[in-house]
Amino acid sequence: TMPVKAFDSLTETVPESLPDITRTVEYFADESRWAQLPRQLQEAPFYADGLLLFRALRGLVQGYFDLFRDQWCDQDDDALTDSGLLALEHDLASTLAAANYQGDYTRRKTCTQAAERVTAALYTVTAYHRHVGQVGDFAIDPEVAAFSWKERERSPRPMQALITSTVAAATAVPQPKLDEDFSHVFEGMHREGQARALWAKFRDELHAISQTVRERNAVRTVPYYRADPSIVECSVAI
Repeated sequence: TMPVKAFDSLTETVPESLPDITRTVEYFADESRWAQLPRQLQEAPFYADGLLLFRALRGLVQGYFDLFRDQWCDQDDDALTDSGLLALEHDLASTLAAANYQGDYTRRKTCTQAAERVTAALYTVTAYHRHVGQVGDFAIDPEVAAFSWKERERSPRPMQALITSTVAAATAVPQPKLDEDFSHVFEGMHREGQARALWAKFRDELHAISQTVRERNAVRTVPYYRADPSIVECSVAI
């Protein structure tokens, strides 16, 4: 039997159960929400290290919105006016809504709102994905994880165990890291020099964060690397 009685229904149930993407980063994005966290959680590696990386990502996104504000945003009411960004916003909202993902897809109409959601998305597909996507430890032990098992047996059959471990290995191949040099993507674009400078500043911040994470891990009982930019992948690249 499958671990979920109606396995195919997961494609409907999961999107409907997920909160809006900004909920993932609400404690990082809102200082008042951060202040509500117990001190023990603020000092926990997921929050302490994640806050550093989130702030760096937010600075990068805001830097590009500021650089191209005269082209992307209405100078009076901050409305998003760039046709390319509006088309992207429309396509994303349509796709997510069609899949029944929860969230307020109308809150992207100003540049401020768009920047907030872009930052949330970048954090989700980098540090947050690194945090929730490390499943190798589970797949090592067939009695912990498997795609299916026979009723009344405590572990999967060998074939199912092999499939699980193969999937884990296939999705764990090395991917480009967040702190690598991607400045080539700005080649030939408008305001190339300024765009490259923003990326260089971002990389400097990432290197500083990596150093801070290493220093913290040196005194932690259990080291935490999920928000180290030298380990975090640049995207959900599987």
